[in-house]
Amino acid sequence: MTNFSTAIEGEQKGRGMKNWIIGMRRVNKILNEERNGHRAFSTGMYSETVDVIVLDADEDKIIRVYESTNYSKTSYVSEKTATRYRDNLSKFDAEKIFVCSFEENLRQLPEGKVFFEQHGIEVRILGYQD
Repeated sequence: MTNFSTAIEGEQKGRGMKNWIIGMRRVNKILNEERNGHRAFSTGMYSETVDVIVLDADEDKIIRVYESTNYSKTSYVSEKTATRYRDNLSKFDAEKIFVCSFEENLRQLPEGKVFFEQHGIEVRILGYQD
């Protein structure tokens, strides 16, 4: 017999895995683009660092890092989550890029895109959910 908390945990894990798979579509696109001339790696689902690290092909130097989201137009990045993304990116002495689908995803942040840009982080709006 399955108890209530076990059923809820299973549902949350299933939903989390589905969201991760959707998010990985965008990460995989970034990796494919970056692998034209560079070495690029994703850090994995349970990583506490950035989503993508790009190395110069010749020098083994980190040249670019990404935090990538893949939200629908009606979803938004909370300030707490955005702060974690910003802090993760800021740990690197490299080009920093935050990727999201829609500018509306940033509507809950103080000053929207500027939340990231004032810290030297480029914001890329892709315009659709992968």
